[in-house]
Amino acid sequence: MSSNYRFIAIILAIVVVAAFILNNNISDFRTIDISSFDFSKIFGLLGSIAFISLLVERTSEIFMIDPKEKEKEHLKREVQSLTKRSVLSPEEAEIKIKKATQLEVYQTERRKKVSIFAFTLGILIAMFGVRILTNLIQNPESMNIVQSKFINIIDMVLTGCVIAGGSEGIHYIIKMFGNFMPGNQPQTREF
Repeated sequence: MSSNYRFIAIILAIVVVAAFILNNNISDFRTIDISSFDFSKIFGLLGSIAFISLLVERTSEIFMIDPKEKEKEHLKREVQSLTKRSVLSPEEAEIKIKKATQLEVYQTERRKKVSIFAFTLGILIAMFGVRILTNLIQNPESMNIVQSKFINIIDMVLTGCVIAGGSEGIHYIIKMFGNFMPGNQPQTREF
């Protein structure tokens, strides 16, 4: 099982366990009014989260020092030099494949470490009050205590994931929301 599916399975398991723990109060959960989302509030919230996400990205770049950076650059140059050649011997082709594979392994390891670091920062930021869902709920006082805590936990995980996902993804979400705004026509590409 890949690590992405394993992570999703862990999150789902946490939600299932929380649901079983909260089972005695599950009938008291009330519906939450989300019918009156204001687009300007959503855009403001996503813009703020995008800014925070950008800060987390830059912080990750600074604090997550890559000890294999020189080796990766060396591998990249070797693969590029072999790629520029029009004809490769079978041994050179095999060397190129091995070096490209090793470079991909290093890059994948780096992305995983940076993602975990960014997710941890995102969770910490969410724990201190920067949230997505709870800022969009109209009457949070209408929820019971258990429901409120459950939504806060899910909101912290969701916010941590969005922040860790980077600002580029949030800008994409903002763009998609903009396409569905009243009076806006979806942008089409001309070729």
